[in-house]
Amino acid sequence: MATIKDVAKKAGVSIATVSHVINETRYVSAETAGKVKQAMEELEYVQNAAAFSLRTQKTKTVGLLIPILKDEGDCIFFMQVALGVESVLKEKGYFTFLSNTSDDIEREMEEIKNFNHRQIDGLIMAPTIGDHAWMEPLVTNYPVVFVDRTPDGIEERDCIISDSETGCYEAISRLIQLGHRRIGIIGGEIGIFPNAAERFEGYKKALFENDLPIDPELVCEGEQSIETGYVQCLRLLEGKGVTSILVTSNLMAMGTMRALGEREIRVPDDISITVFDDYNWAKVSNPPLTVIRQQAYELGKKSAEVLLKRIAQKSKMKRGRTYRLPTELVERDSWKQLGCPAEHRGNTI
Repeated sequence: MATIKDVAKKAGVSIATVSHVINETRYVSAETAGKVKQAMEELEYVQNAAAFSLRTQKTKTVGLLIPILKDEGDCIFFMQVALGVESVLKEKGYFTFLSNTSDDIEREMEEIKNFNHRQIDGLIMAPTIGDHAWMEPLVTNYPVVFVDRTPDGIEERDCIISDSETGCYEAISRLIQLGHRRIGIIGGEIGIFPNAAERFEGYKKALFENDLPIDPELVCEGEQSIETGYVQCLRLLEGKGVTSILVTSNLMAMGTMRALGEREIRVPDDISITVFDDYNWAKVSNPPLTVIRQQAYELGKKSAEVLLKRIAQKSKMKRGRTYRLPTELVERDSWKQLGCPAEHRGNTI
């Protein structure tokens, strides 16, 4: 089995230089680092994890805590986040412990305690719903980065989220350009479900900037489920003049499409539909649905990059910040142009 001394000899550098490359404890030029890494690969050098942990007080392990529910469409989103996290950590020699909270706060507490027993170097997590002030005493020995959701009751921590507000604002603004005035919204209950408030703010902002009133009859909140989406869509259809619906939850969007199909409401001839996030079913729907696409993989990558910086600079910790990754409006065939009244012509996003 090759040793660090063997690697240094083959690369033509000192043992200390090899150590700095492996542990990233000092700057080494790209050329020299490349020689060391090539020598490690050719010699099939494997670092002694136990010795590394004793020497540095680090385990080169990171906990990843995400909420996955049975038959939950969001599992696709969070697995993309996990792939993004792993792509960065693996390159830096870190091992990822993946665990599931099932969106249950009691289980979340239990999993964090389990991670603590493993002496992780850092934690990336999508927090469940509820006050997280209880976390502070449990995560004093390593940095934490929150992804996709911002926790209640915790301040000065890094959060990596999608710019949901801007994404919804741009979609509603574009619909208004296309002549829509009676635009409904179906989403998770504001103040209860993660990201629901930001998405509703984008909806409100677009209406306000175009001098359109916020009609309570067009705002539908509830549990993020297929059944709730179905019921709320039927409620909107009972009103008069709704020409477009924005659905801010994947599961609720499935229920919405079911309700439209049962009532033989044609998309986009009778109503235009927009869905937050781009799942495969939305692409193959008839017609393919216009979506506000999130960068799930990039959210994971950014979370890992921020966490590694925190691990490297633990003694120089500064106040955490929120990073907002842009969304993308992908226009497909579920939109119809109605024509713009004169007073609204010329408005832009």
